[in-house]
Amino acid sequence: MMVACASAGWFAPPITVPRRAAPILALASGGSSSSNLQLSRLLLESASQPIGQSNKGTRSFSLLQSIRGSLLDFFEDSSARLWKRCFDECDINGDGNIDLRELLVVLKRLELDIPPADDLKTLIREVDVDEDGVLNFDEFSVLMRTLKTPWNANAYAKTGVRITAVARDWLRKRRRVVLWRDLFDKLDSLPRDGFLGPNELHIAFEQVGITSLTRGSKDLKRRLNQYDRNGDGRLSFDEFSKMATDLIWNSLQYERALLAASDRLSTYDEAANRANVANMQAAEYMRLLDSDVRQQLAAAASTSNSGSRRSDSTAERDAARLGVIESRIQGSLSRGFGDDAVDVLRVQDDLYRRFKTKYGNEIELNDYLTAERVLLLDAIKTGDLNTIRALTEIDWNFVYPPAMLNSSTGERQLEGWCRTPLCLLVRPDEGNFRRSMVGVSEAERLELLKDVLASGCADPNFPPTYWGGPAVHACFEGDVVALEMLRQAGCNLRQRLEWLLQDAPLFSLVHAAAFNGQLEVLQYLREHLPPSVFREVYLPPSSPIR
Repeated sequence: MMVACASAGWFAPPITVPRRAAPILALASGGSSSSNLQLSRLLLESASQPIGQSNKGTRSFSLLQSIRGSLLDFFEDSSARLWKRCFDECDINGDGNIDLRELLVVLKRLELDIPPADDLKTLIREVDVDEDGVLNFDEFSVLMRTLKTPWNANAYAKTGVRITAVARDWLRKRRRVVLWRDLFDKLDSLPRDGFLGPNELHIAFEQVGITSLTRGSKDLKRRLNQYDRNGDGRLSFDEFSKMATDLIWNSLQYERALLAASDRLSTYDEAANRANVANMQAAEYMRLLDSDVRQQLAAAASTSNSGSRRSDSTAERDAARLGVIESRIQGSLSRGFGDDAVDVLRVQDDLYRRFKTKYGNEIELNDYLTAERVLLLDAIKTGDLNTIRALTEIDWNFVYPPAMLNSSTGERQLEGWCRTPLCLLVRPDEGNFRRSMVGVSEAERLELLKDVLASGCADPNFPPTYWGGPAVHACFEGDVVALEMLRQAGCNLRQRLEWLLQDAPLFSLVHAAAFNGQLEVLQYLREHLPPSVFREVYLPPSSPIR
């Protein structure tokens, strides 16, 4: 008997079942059977009894038991084949094992209820015979057979569920499972060359339940660039599997984190109020600064050869504003900072204002605070991993503006160091600044960074040419692991930044590593950059870097 899984989509293959099990499967799926009327009547009578119970006085008992046994065996064998295909598709490095991350993706694809983290770790320890921290397929199969679901028909049947219910549940779940290889091959048709382009990928990810990557979107293009290893604008099956695994994992992490962080996210209104106050204060600061600039322009115009002409051009106002800000920065640099973190932070504020004044018309820094951005900053400061993961649904491509000052105490609040959220994860602890990610271990931070990059919420190259981006601070800090994660996510290691009072973007990642004596980072960059990049690091004596 052939049962077509049409409801799963046109790529789902038909299911072949044992001939003598066909009547029950047909009854379960709502179809008709070619079996004789007597057998159908007996099956309908037996279907009303839980498995393991029957009228043992009838001559048909042994036949019914045989049919049931065949059907359950079919479910078990077919489930095992399905497990194997899902297992292999999620075994990204092809070593025959899956780690916890890949295991959760398999369970998600099979639509299983995922146990709480501690319970799942206990189950894994019980089946991990060789205690290597990963599961091979035999160990994975043992784990699957401990779960009382339709995928484990015998265990499911022992719970007292009727045979028709077992068949119905099994069929329903089988129809919903999308096998990536089948989907990939079906879409790889014109031409059939073993690759999927952007239009095909949009369809593929819709079929696997990921609807955020819309056709022609910037996110889809950036994702394609992230996983396209040879840069040809297409994905092979291995690249597609890696991308699908990351996206499903991130979706799962987001769902779990959102549930865990629901109480903290309920403070939305309070965060919105804080964001509004900070935005108003930032606008007032710039209004006062521009008022001073206009007065200076007016004074300069009144004493110039052109008489009393006043200039209102934007270019002249920006140039005057730059002069005021740079004069303040130079004064701070000449005085030095000592151990006063506040003085350093004030200079960072002015450096950001200088950058925004110079490049604000070319680069969208997007530094306007919202409730979600305030909640994200709070979570980064306190190390609230669940809330951070829950907030990967928003766009992280923005810069936190200079801190808000408490009007009563003068205390700096909403302090984001004029950096991107991704940069704060890369470098949460810097010198005498107050540490972010409090109580988070290095392993937890790196796992979080991996999840954030996989979610696609943060571009590792944003903002271009700005010293507050993630890669330059990974080099300052000597964090090779984070730098490699950024590179794999599409970070440009040849980027140039404008640092301090440079007139143009001249500061490279090599400069950043050398500045803090990070030899390991320099060795890493030598492996990934051509020698010419290192020959270009010389800067003239007049450079602010020197």
